[in-house]
Amino acid sequence: MDQGAGPMMIKHVVAPGQTAEGIIWSYTLDDYKAVWMNGDNAKLRDARPDPNLLMPGDTIVIPEPKPKTYSLATGKNHRIVLKVPKKELRLRILLHKDEPLAGAGYRLSVDGEKNPRQGTTDGDGLLKEVVRCDRAGALLEIDGRKFRLRFSYLCPFPAAPEESVAGVSSRLACLGYEAGGASRPSPALQGALSLYQRDAEIDQTGELDSATRDQLAEDFGC
Repeated sequence: MDQGAGPMMIKHVVAPGQTAEGIIWSYTLDDYKAVWMNGDNAKLRDARPDPNLLMPGDTIVIPEPKPKTYSLATGKNHRIVLKVPKKELRLRILLHKDEPLAGAGYRLSVDGEKNPRQGTTDGDGLLKEVVRCDRAGALLEIDGRKFRLRFSYLCPFPAAPEESVAGVSSRLACLGYEAGGASRPSPALQGALSLYQRDAEIDQTGELDSATRDQLAEDFGC
């Protein structure tokens, strides 16, 4: 962070796992949408239409926070409650050949929460939970398996060519095509793409061509 974005402005450099809402909330209690739509963030909005999908190294400009004023009686104890914004976690669990894991009981231990949550996936294998925007991740236990979830670590996709590899690799892994966490072109990524193209009935080039991009975005949902 530095103060070089202009008078009364804060320039925040995005770290892995951060979203626009979480960053803005950490500086100010104002509605994050007003800050996100500020003209100083127009260039970032053009590059990242979804404020939940930012690249590490992106810069978001935040106006100088304004202090809140409260009128309180003296000689008494007062309680001020700070409400943290929340988001809905939506996760669809699929088995081999895209068969949904329907009606499965799960246990979700969200970082920073004392008690695990429990629930059941719906007929499409979908689970939904509302979590605070400042939570970094959770441990999901379902169907005898354990998965470590990292919230907001997914990189934008499609993005500029030099940035797209991490987003492609993460989406392939979530769909069952392990690319070894590739952040740059590699044999592991090429192999994962080739397997995905085979199953999606796309020309098996092992490259991230336009047809593969479109299909991957459709299958993953973003």
